[in-house]
Amino acid sequence: MSPGPTSCILRWTPTDRPRAASRMARRAERNSEGFWLRIAKHGTTHPPVFSNDRTKVAWAELAGDGCESDHAVLVVYDLKKDESYKLTSCWDRSPASISFSEDDKYIYFTAGSKARVKVFVLPVPASKPGSDKKLASPFKPTDEHTTSAIQPLPGSRLLYFQNSFTKPNDVHLTRGLNQLPASVSQLTRFTEELNGKSLDAGEEFYFDGAEMKIQGWILKLKGYRKNNRSVCSTGVLRRCCPPSGSTTFGQDLTDAIKGGWGGKPLVDLQKGWQYILDVIDRDHAVAAGADYGGWIQRNPGYGFGLKALVCHDGVFDSQYGEYSTDEHYFFKREIGEQPWKDKTREFTRRFSPSNHVHKWSTPESIIQGNKNYRLPEAVGIAASHALQQQGAPSRLAMFPDGNHRVLNHGNSLKWHYEVFCWLNQFVGKDNANQKCSD
Repeated sequence: MSPGPTSCILRWTPTDRPRAASRMARRAERNSEGFWLRIAKHGTTHPPVFSNDRTKVAWAELAGDGCESDHAVLVVYDLKKDESYKLTSCWDRSPASISFSEDDKYIYFTAGSKARVKVFVLPVPASKPGSDKKLASPFKPTDEHTTSAIQPLPGSRLLYFQNSFTKPNDVHLTRGLNQLPASVSQLTRFTEELNGKSLDAGEEFYFDGAEMKIQGWILKLKGYRKNNRSVCSTGVLRRCCPPSGSTTFGQDLTDAIKGGWGGKPLVDLQKGWQYILDVIDRDHAVAAGADYGGWIQRNPGYGFGLKALVCHDGVFDSQYGEYSTDEHYFFKREIGEQPWKDKTREFTRRFSPSNHVHKWSTPESIIQGNKNYRLPEAVGIAASHALQQQGAPSRLAMFPDGNHRVLNHGNSLKWHYEVFCWLNQFVGKDNANQKCSD
């Protein structure tokens, strides 16, 4: 079977000639080039991880081919018994990075959950379980902030980085993962100098969206007067709202955007906007968005009344993007048909920002990576030309070595300068009317 557009096939190849101690080893001896662990009956697989005794392999696997946002399931392959089994198919979160404990009795992994990235723990079954329902709720030793770079240590301990709205990464250690409750301690204090810098831990809220509850964050800084982290440092309030299609809130919310990219997420954002109107100064409201976020803010008919926009690698012409993107499977999966079919053409007619240029008037700064193959550089240039022809204030910043993201520290500094300088021109206090320099 040939792999599909996102299918990833795993192949097991020994680096030395193994002794015939197991069925897997005997298979490898018969075929010195190795054999397939996983064939193309699923979506992409994340990098596999070996147990310490080299008898098992674990990875996260997406169920559906042609999709990058499907539910990921934790899979374990027993190399001795030549069989695989899934551990989290009944659990409504998607495992990411994976590690075996030092004694191989547990699997530690990270997963996004409610706008955080947490550590979870599951026991490794001695044999293939008949059902993974009893494993549907992994134990989580961390419940807040964002965790990464997990590293198991002897004695049921786990080392990892953790960051939050108020500090970047510090090293943390969890002890007693083989019993409850586990204890967590912070080992490094790299970021103590940020104490007292008026960084806000964030206020979480929920509101009724298009179909289900939607979560949001409000972040306020010292000096807030009814007016994500670094944007707040200029003295404003920031609202972050993951609409339909977002991850970490369960697969139902992620899948809710399918077939409704021009509807439900925009309704969610509108309702979130109405929810916070009593705590913001609408005359000083601005927005920044990337990719689909740029697509949303370039549709001016949704009534946000913003004073300025920043668009990072955002969509301009949907039809061009349908053919130029590196994700050629995207529209068939998310809209329902290929770009030339009637359903997709009608979607493009209604919602492509390029079809609404005649309504554009909001000042916009465009940031574009020249090596972006998701939304090529012509997209940013075209949007800039459209703004100029409409007579709307605009600025175009191109990053020659940037792709769909900002890749290094120097570019990050320049990126933040572009954002702050542009927004200050229209809603800033100290730097009002100050032009950005090249």
